Amino acid sequence: MNLQHVLNLAYHAHSNQFRKYGMLPYIFHPIEVTKTLWQWGIRDEYILAAALLHDTLEDTNISAEAIQHVAGSHVLSIVNELTFKGTSEEKGAYLAGFATASIDALLIKVADRICNTRDFLPDNYAGIYFNKAGCLWITLGHRRSEIKPDAYKAIWAGIETINISLTT
Repeated sequence: MNLQHVLNLAYHAHSNQFRKYGMLPYIFHPIEVTKTLWQWGIRDEYILAAALLHDTLEDTNISAEAIQHVAGSHVLSIVNELTFKGTSEEKGAYLAGFATASIDALLIKVADRICNTRDFLPDNYAGIYFNKAGCLWITLGHRRSEIKPDAYKAIWAGIETINISLTT
């Protein structure tokens, strides 16, 4: 697998898409999620590739076959775990499902949620959005033993930064 090819696929998939808040091209979001994982010390190329592609099945016309061709079946499996195709009422159950998802998917989802919350700041919705993922933060604590200690510490530092931003 070549991460440059994965980035090219993500770029192509999200071309002509923009973030809901602001006018940034959408590709900035998966890059920011990947960068966040990197800052946490995560260097696994499958996790980084899945982070770049995490919204493609959910929000674009890119096929599972295209992801498998470029990134392989393991990355596709992670992206499938991250893909939500349901109603807003089903979102809580989707987030609760990360209790049994792969640790790779959990790490990406946590980075995704933190990045999205940052994007909402200083809007009041940031706190609502962050708190809707309470089960995700609980799952992260329960699965601590599956995460390298330095990464776990960096993740919680990021969460604390968000909490401080939400309360000031």
